[in-house]
Amino acid sequence: MGASQPASPPIELPSAAGRGEHWWPVAVPFTSDTDLKAQLQKANVPPDQADAILKANSDARLAALRTSLWVVALIAAALFFTD
Repeated sequence: MGASQPASPPIELPSAAGRGEHWWPVAVPFTSDTDLKAQLQKANVPPDQADAILKANSDARLAALRTSLWVVALIAAALFFTD
C-alpha cells in the first residue's frame, strides 16, 4: 500500500450522503476541500470568502493532525518507559 493511500476507504453513511461528509472507521468526520468548495459555490459564497474558509478548514485539519500525532508519540513514549 502506497503512502498516499489511506489504510481503509472512507465509509459513506446514509445520514452524511450528499453533504460531502465522510467518516473513517475511527469515527472522525472531515470534509474534503473539493466537497467544501462545491458546497460554498452552491451557497453562492463570494470567491474571496470561500478562499478564506478553505484555508481555515485546511489549517484546522493540519492542526488536528499534528495534535493527534503528538498524542500518539506521548502514548508511545509512556508505554516505552513503563515496565
